[in-house]
Amino acid sequence: GDFSQRDVNAYTPTEAKNLIQSTDTGHTYDVDFDGDKDEESQEKTPEFVDGEILYAKTEGGISLFSANPDDELENLGISEPEKIYESTEKSDGKISLLSNTKKVWYKAKVSGDVQETVDKLKKVDGITEAEPNYIYHTSSEGLPEETERDFNWFMTNSLDKLGMSAFSGWNESYKRTNAAPGAGTVVAVIDTGVDYTHEDLAPSMWTNSGEIPGNGIDDDGNGYIDDYYGIDATANPKYDGKIAGDPMDNNGHGTHVSGIIAMAKNGKGGAGIAYGAKIMAIKAGQSTGSLANSDIVTAIKYAVSMGADVINMSFGGTSQSAILKEALEDAFPNCVLVAAAGNDGLPTTDAPPEFLKKEDIYPAGYSFVLGVMATDQNGDLAAFSNWDYTKDANAEYELAAPGQRVYSALPGNRYAYWNGTSMAAPCVSAAAAVLRACYPDENEYNSRFIMGQLASATESKTTYIDKTGFSHNYSRLNLYDSITKLPKPHLSVTETFALDNTDLSDEN
Repeated sequence: GDFSQRDVNAYTPTEAKNLIQSTDTGHTYDVDFDGDKDEESQEKTPEFVDGEILYAKTEGGISLFSANPDDELENLGISEPEKIYESTEKSDGKISLLSNTKKVWYKAKVSGDVQETVDKLKKVDGITEAEPNYIYHTSSEGLPEETERDFNWFMTNSLDKLGMSAFSGWNESYKRTNAAPGAGTVVAVIDTGVDYTHEDLAPSMWTNSGEIPGNGIDDDGNGYIDDYYGIDATANPKYDGKIAGDPMDNNGHGTHVSGIIAMAKNGKGGAGIAYGAKIMAIKAGQSTGSLANSDIVTAIKYAVSMGADVINMSFGGTSQSAILKEALEDAFPNCVLVAAAGNDGLPTTDAPPEFLKKEDIYPAGYSFVLGVMATDQNGDLAAFSNWDYTKDANAEYELAAPGQRVYSALPGNRYAYWNGTSMAAPCVSAAAAVLRACYPDENEYNSRFIMGQLASATESKTTYIDKTGFSHNYSRLNLYDSITKLPKPHLSVTETFALDNTDLSDEN
């Protein structure tokens, strides 16, 4: 990977746009910004792929619309629609004429202004959703610090010193499964790809048993040629001739994230927290660390269809996307979802006016996704980490995990320490894999159970006192607690009554 550039999040919108446009990534796109904002801005400006739009319409079942929305597309300058996702129309348990239909999402080209086209398309009969193709960014902080091999890092370093109990968690997991931590589970890493030839990752790579590698044929008929280790969701053979089955990392971020989860315990350079798990490599990020929403959704769909148990998303942005939320809602029954809370050192937007700058980061902020904050080497909230102001309100980040000087792999059989909520999220994803191995019955122990064990069973806490003096307490990842303990209800007495009659009926 090329680490000469700064982290994408450190660029101004104009700098980032120029960088992305000048970088040969194989599948490039222009990023549109709604103008640069000054430092007093309260919100980050949404970023999206210029010249593209995402929209949904309902297909199948009983049609409630006499008009054909396709007739309006050309008039709005929309062309080359490509189906990218479909989900069952949700009726919330109510009788609905649409209950047996599909909401089908398309990506299309736009000749005019993206936002104006979105606004117009939303008014077309038969179109249920329309939005720009939003851009998200990986959530690493600064540049990786390359180092020599550190064989015993997870057993002797700050992970155990801070109470994560990785080593005792490993022992407990082995007692229950008689196998390596995470054995039998698959973690999909949606990122910049993975160096699947790395000495410490090659033994830990998931492989598609239905695919014969390198023969140029879609052997299993899933729409991807040679997807032996996963896919490159950014590839578009129609335009650039790339094979969509090669998720090789050309940035380094995805390889580092994957190593935290499942570096093999093979005496090469270290061991991942769930070193018995397998990594499904799904490249959805460009070499700059930017991810288009359409590629993320494609990645989620692939991860679910190919049997991933956990999906790690070490990226985020302030834009809420209807298609991303739908894809994650559909994935949730089958996968534990984990995402990074971001590195701007800001609270969620429910913070009071004393906090001039605040933001909600997605997908971490969704209630069905484990949003992960980062701790430093003292177990405190890292200075760069975003944080949750009010528990169970607005955007929600559920727990904190080590995110400072986290050791892992880099492409080319290299290793490095790196910082960020990008590094904290895979610590949680790895723990989720270990838990899933200990509780393999998904009917009895569903994704919500695994999430609850990770976020609520732990007795380890991180306390953060904000600038107004208000104290915030967060669950801190503790692998041993999550395996061996159950969440305890938090009960408190808010008011008491003294009654002189045992009859509590309204008449008395």
